[in-house]
Amino acid sequence: MAPSGGRDVHYSECSNREGSVAENSIPDSLYAELRQLGELEPLGIALARFVRALDPNGTFRREGKQWVNRPDNFVTFSIHYKRTKNFVLSLRGHTVQYKEPAEKAGLTDAWLNDLEHGMREYSNYRITSAAQLLAAAFFIRVAFDYPSRGRRRSS
Repeated sequence: MAPSGGRDVHYSECSNREGSVAENSIPDSLYAELRQLGELEPLGIALARFVRALDPNGTFRREGKQWVNRPDNFVTFSIHYKRTKNFVLSLRGHTVQYKEPAEKAGLTDAWLNDLEHGMREYSNYRITSAAQLLAAAFFIRVAFDYPSRGRRRSS
């Protein structure tokens, strides 16, 4: 039997009674946007939860058209669902800084074909298929471990 007693659990049930989002959770409005992605919805939710697992003290903040992980902006979600259904992860670090870790993990094709240079010192990874889950999670982890303000995180 499912942990929910066999019933579907709506994402808003993860919020407290006042309707605000509980600590370390994902905002209902982010879930609402992810629901617009159709088949990519579970992938977006899994990756957002992975970000929360890596950075439990962080929060997703809506800034313009993006969902930015604050205070440590190592990943941003840009969700597209009006004309085409996909989302883009903006990841801290230049694409070249992902090359060696991607090669060691056997993800050279994902690095070579799909990771693109983004704004300033960020790289972009466009998610269009559930087959990209492993590479997306890997790139998020590399971005999380990437030095911020001159310091490297301890694993």
